[in-house]
Amino acid sequence: MTSAVIGVVVVTLAVAAVLNARGASGPVVKTPEASSASGEIVAETTRANLVVLSARTGRVVRTLVTDVGVGAPFSVSPDGSTLFFGQPSAPAYSCPGREVAAVPISGGTPQVVASAATQPAVSPDGHHLAYLSYLGPNGCTPPPQKLVIVPLSRRTMTASQWTVPQGGQSLAQLSWAPDSRHLAYVLYDVNSGSYPRVLDTQVPGASLAGAPYPQSDATGWYGYLGDTGEFLGLYQPGPDQQHSPEVVALDPSTGAIRRRLVTLDGLTGVDALTSDPTGRHLLVVATRPGASPSQSQNLGLYQWNEGERHVTLVATGILAATWIPTSHHTR
Repeated sequence: MTSAVIGVVVVTLAVAAVLNARGASGPVVKTPEASSASGEIVAETTRANLVVLSARTGRVVRTLVTDVGVGAPFSVSPDGSTLFFGQPSAPAYSCPGREVAAVPISGGTPQVVASAATQPAVSPDGHHLAYLSYLGPNGCTPPPQKLVIVPLSRRTMTASQWTVPQGGQSLAQLSWAPDSRHLAYVLYDVNSGSYPRVLDTQVPGASLAGAPYPQSDATGWYGYLGDTGEFLGLYQPGPDQQHSPEVVALDPSTGAIRRRLVTLDGLTGVDALTSDPTGRHLLVVATRPGASPSQSQNLGLYQWNEGERHVTLVATGILAATWIPTSHHTR
């Protein structure tokens, strides 16, 4: 057994231990209904802290982790109990200086679940954790060398790995499909450009290069739109100075715009766009109207609920955010 495989088995055991130690703890959202807009949000502040915000008031409910490093990707388990996130590793000079950790949404001490890793993403059924690993055949070498998927329960101890194609290519923006089998991501290629791909995670030998996503009218791609099966995208109908960007739902096969969800009136420089598990509530991080996009404190966190014509400002000084799911949601 190679050291890489041993490392994955250790990670699998660590992740299972973290979750099983949690017992049957439930979500921390305030209501059991489908609407995540009445609950809470995990956000990264411009001070590099991960906090829980009230979706109603935008106020900080609790601080979960401090000094995680700007732009640390994170993901919440579907029962709303656990936050997986990237953080600086200790010692900070170890390659590549990043690791994946888990912390209860209710608060507690973070536990490392994967070293030399980044960009965790929990499957919608809560059974698997995907992340990018820097460990390759030549040791630890940025950018990420492998996509790794490990189980989050003791039902199976099987872990899977896929090697990132070499030669100017890198992976980012992991996003699970509603079936918890397919995983979408962006493959950055210096030759062919950057387009979403979709991987069938039940085919271990599949290539991450895959077939590039069809050309689309969308100017930005942000993973799956909840459990709708559609992709979440951004569409710029004209020059930025004359037209505000639109949030759209995309056909995952053709890239065509299926639905226009909301126009981001006056907002520019969209940095993050996420959906709740139902696809009916969105969070948008963008530069506030009239503010300079060069300063992070000018970023605002906005929310949109299905049926509304405009987004609503929730908080300022936010770099990224995601909904804390309710334990049961219906469309």
